[in-house]
Amino acid sequence: MKIVKLEKIGEKILPVVSKISNQKHLAAIRDGFIMAMPMSLVGSVGLLLQNFRINLLNTELPLDQDPFQKFLVFVFGKHWTAFPNAITNVCNNLISIVVTLTIAYMLTQNYIEAGKKDNKYQHADPLVAAIIALLGSFLVFPQSAAGKLGSVWTQDSFGATSLILGMIVALLSTIMYVHLSDTKLTIKLPDSVPPAILNAFAAVIPLAISVIVINAIEFIIRAFGFTGMQDLIYKLVQAPLQGVGTSVGGAFVTIIAQNLVFFFGIHPAALSPIFQPINTINQNDLTNQLLHGASVMNLKGAPIGQTLQIIMGLTTVAVCVAIFLVARQSPHYLSIAKIEIIPGLFNIGEPMIYGLPIVLNPFMLIPYVFASAITGTIYYWLEMIHAIPAIAIAVPWTTPPFLNTYLASGGHIMPVLVQIICFVFDVVMFIPFVKLAIRSEANKAAADAK
Repeated sequence: MKIVKLEKIGEKILPVVSKISNQKHLAAIRDGFIMAMPMSLVGSVGLLLQNFRINLLNTELPLDQDPFQKFLVFVFGKHWTAFPNAITNVCNNLISIVVTLTIAYMLTQNYIEAGKKDNKYQHADPLVAAIIALLGSFLVFPQSAAGKLGSVWTQDSFGATSLILGMIVALLSTIMYVHLSDTKLTIKLPDSVPPAILNAFAAVIPLAISVIVINAIEFIIRAFGFTGMQDLIYKLVQAPLQGVGTSVGGAFVTIIAQNLVFFFGIHPAALSPIFQPINTINQNDLTNQLLHGASVMNLKGAPIGQTLQIIMGLTTVAVCVAIFLVARQSPHYLSIAKIEIIPGLFNIGEPMIYGLPIVLNPFMLIPYVFASAITGTIYYWLEMIHAIPAIAIAVPWTTPPFLNTYLASGGHIMPVLVQIICFVFDVVMFIPFVKLAIRSEANKAAADAK
């Protein structure tokens, strides 16, 4: 395939992906989840300690009999898990509240930025929008009956099952607020009044209208037999999306899509508004299972986001190894591989992606798009059928290969061995295409010399 044809394909794909990336509502979802990401990482520290083992030779040994776990009990007492559990519970089960706040905040900022040219939405305040979204979410987040005390919210009310609901409330309430803040439906005070008081009174009517509309929608939905907006959205939207998004086929499509857009020079982060909500719901569900006594060997489901992140992170390192093995005679390829190898060990692939380049390189299209798609899908399938421990404990995306699977699986060696096999497969798949690229480069140099 000629580069010219690839460029034409890229020209058709780029506007579509750019619209997705720059669309203010989708960008707010992406950035809102990014702002909430530290919660998952902090909450996973306690999970890692509780599920980590150092006995690699006998993985059938009950976890509480592992020497490391015995050491923790000896040092901190038999109830030591109560301390990290409290942190993990808060970080995991309040995710819907945090995402609601961050999406509302980021969306208001996006509206303000987009309206600067026409002087629109400049009276909106991101913090006020976040507060309105929070109030709206408490109107619709499910409550549990508590006898004489009435209905109460529990931690589960704000967990992964309400995540899509929180997103919708944040978007709806913020859209109403920023547009109402640009109308005459605000309380006007003299300019001599301090700005903080001006902003507070200006938000009264938009706030009232927003929460009234959300509450009205909640009551209308209940009139149709649902227990509330959360019940409707979970049954009709979130559960089907989870089913498709966390399937083996969903894993394959996700990797192909992300690799394909990166091949055309567009960072996969542009697609995160589509994939990140499902990945977060999936990760939180697995974290709850671990908190309630499940092990990484018997989880219901598998960590799709974490798995794909870890397996796809091997790709550029595999290219480096393939170059070191068969392309040492190419100064260009060798120099890029030397530059990439250290960043690649920390899941940073841009030097290789744009420097070799892999972008729009016809020789790299097949291995780059399909190598990690094949290995990632197989790895995910092995987790789904419980053939290997699930890498269900969230680790930072910059954790080096093999160490990431070891930590994310709670100290099991089998995921590391499978990851090594996947890495070898990636290297082998890249070798013939690297050879073709080097041969083409040599032929071009010879033709230019004539």
